[in-house]
Amino acid sequence: MELTDSQTYQNLQLAFDGELRSSTRYQINGIRARQEGYIQIGNVFEIISGFEREHATIWLRLINGGDLPNTYDNLLSASEWEDSKGNSIYREYAETARTEGFDDIAASFDGLA
Repeated sequence: MELTDSQTYQNLQLAFDGELRSSTRYQINGIRARQEGYIQIGNVFEIISGFEREHATIWLRLINGGDLPNTYDNLLSASEWEDSKGNSIYREYAETARTEGFDDIAASFDGLA
């Protein structure tokens, strides 16, 4: 069985996505703690964020057969993803928000798109 056809591969993807979310959330928590004057707590959140990022790196290596993608491939992937978000995904999200009566949220999606 090929890894990419397995449930293990799907689990690696889910683990990777979860670690990325955790890392970013802890970064945001650290920024907020510092804004509130809790410098040491902010630093702890930043350290934990780094751990989560390292966990994500482990899963990404396994997803990619043991290595990380090269910079050229990363640039292409980033360009495609940002284009997709801006020209498709966020536009669709904005339309949904407008349809549901959340004009302020729709404006945020449109603004980021």
